[in-house]
Amino acid sequence: MSITIGPHVGVEVNDPSGASLLPDGSAAKAFFRRIPPVLTLDVRRCRLPAVDIRGAIFESPGHWKVIKNNGTYTLVLYSFRSPDPYQLAIIDFSSGHGEIYLDPASQTDAYPFFYPVDEIVFSKLLADRGGFITHAAGLDWNGRGVLFLGHSGAGKSTIAELFARVEGVEVLSDDRLAIETATNHVTMTGTPWHGLASFASPRTVRLERIYFLRQASSCATWHMTSAEAAARLFALSVVPYWDQEAAERVLSTCAQLSQDVPCAGLEFFPDQTLVEFISDALDFA
Repeated sequence: MSITIGPHVGVEVNDPSGASLLPDGSAAKAFFRRIPPVLTLDVRRCRLPAVDIRGAIFESPGHWKVIKNNGTYTLVLYSFRSPDPYQLAIIDFSSGHGEIYLDPASQTDAYPFFYPVDEIVFSKLLADRGGFITHAAGLDWNGRGVLFLGHSGAGKSTIAELFARVEGVEVLSDDRLAIETATNHVTMTGTPWHGLASFASPRTVRLERIYFLRQASSCATWHMTSAEAAARLFALSVVPYWDQEAAERVLSTCAQLSQDVPCAGLEFFPDQTLVEFISDALDFA
């Protein structure tokens, strides 16, 4: 039986305009709105406050920066078309409150908590609570969570499409999943940040097996030490490097997870033999 509770992390977004609500049943709404929320964000559609970006503690190649001032973080987001920011998020994570500022000349009809600020925020919220976001395809196979991790091009979307045709399997994501730890188990949840195959289910399931992908002409596993598995988990995670303590917590969580959940390397060819191989490994045959 699958675990039906969602992750502990939830965000409530208050937009006075009311013009950009997420539709009921959407993966994003189901993932973001965990009640009670651990973070509440108020939307301000106005001219963006002036910020001194020279004090940025982190600059991402993805066109965003982080500024820290007295425990408050300011996320500054840019487009590829303009040197001026189109969005600011000023957040006090310790108090659980923040504000999102949107230039009214742009994104007027968009939901205000959109990529990449949503993923940036969740990477921090999860890290603070013993979790993280990982680059992986994830399956709920008859209530058992199976995770296939890999960089872009490793075959995550291909695996998702292959297993989506298998009876008893629900694909939670083909690109990013939220991992969370509890007292006696680990869960994984699909996120809205899907890959090429567009699988995005907010369902949560107990995590029982982790595979690190490598394409080959046949299927086989190879042994990994806990240290090797932890290092790969960390390398394939969305780590909030702009917060050293949060990043260290992700590393610690990866180390513990590599000991608590069976991990292995997986050579695979994406056809029915892979389905049978994983089925045998999980004793489904």
